Amino acid sequence: MLVILVVVTFAFGDMFYTIIKRDFTICPPDEDPNDSGNPYCQHGLSYLDMFTQILGQFGYGTFLGHPLLVILFIIMTIFGAVIFLNILIAVVSDSYGKSCDNAARLFGRARILAVAKTNALEKLMRPKLLNS
Repeated sequence: MLVILVVVTFAFGDMFYTIIKRDFTICPPDEDPNDSGNPYCQHGLSYLDMFTQILGQFGYGTFLGHPLLVILFIIMTIFGAVIFLNILIAVVSDSYGKSCDNAARLFGRARILAVAKTNALEKLMRPKLLNS
């Protein structure tokens, strides 16, 4: 699951970087990309910003002017939600499987203790004449 999350993060980071980098009004070619306020003008920062967007922190100002980027953003948030839900389901299923394995063992232990208590009480309550 984490491999899918990494692949989706890099894929959408590349898509956003490619589309925004071609727009010279956002990322002018004569300007230093390190000074730009848009994280998509740098390749590495586009991945980091994409990861923070999947986690839920994002600003609309960087891509609101492009309808294609808005559509990609919606698709990316849906992918992120589905991936995180799959991870949650996998963790819960694994925990449930482990608890089912332990349940049979714990039930057997509790049953043995109940039988031992019942036997001890029967021997204690039995009249002395029947014990001989």
